[in-house]
Amino acid sequence: MNIMLRQNQPALRLVFKSKEGQITFYITQIQENVRKLEETQKTQKGLSNQHHKGTTKYHVGVLVFIQNLSIQTKGKSPKLQGKFKSPFWISEILENGRYKM
Repeated sequence: MNIMLRQNQPALRLVFKSKEGQITFYITQIQENVRKLEETQKTQKGLSNQHHKGTTKYHVGVLVFIQNLSIQTKGKSPKLQGKFKSPFWISEILENGRYKM
């Protein structure tokens, strides 16, 4: 592949002696960019997933508390509300990590 750089031009402006050389150069650049992108995505996925903890699996008959996240009671400040709802017994395990109480 013959690549010539013009004088007084930025290094990114390349002049090719043939159309095949130009196409080969661009294909090589695209393949390199795809490889770098996949490597970066793999790294970011690993960094992100190391902070996640898995879901907790419960069994039938276990006593659990439910967190009060967005319960609004009329006339009472959320600061003064309890952090959890009363305890519940798990009576049935449903699909997709859901439970019947």
